[in-house]
Amino acid sequence: MNVFRRITASCMALACSVVMLGAMVQPVSAAETAVLYGDVNGDGAVNLSDSIALAKAINGIAVLSNYKPADVNCNLIIDIVDYDILQAYLVRTITSLPYEEEEE
Repeated sequence: MNVFRRITASCMALACSVVMLGAMVQPVSAAETAVLYGDVNGDGAVNLSDSIALAKAINGIAVLSNYKPADVNCNLIIDIVDYDILQAYLVRTITSLPYEEEEE
């Protein structure tokens, strides 16, 4: 009888742990993982302040906290090309980010 009680108690403890763990883990929505390319400073908008932040990062004056929004051409390198593309987006020469070159 003691063995049965121990097994039952262990199963109940395990079940409670699984329920508690399930309540603590929250799924990540697509909106939380979506990247707003060009939003270098993370304020939720793509504007001149992002251009300034990117220029500072490229010149070594500042460090980016999140590199993915700054890589506007998605080549895994943040450089002057990203800055030029961001500038073109801000003056509406290009209409969307991330920028992909059209193949000829």
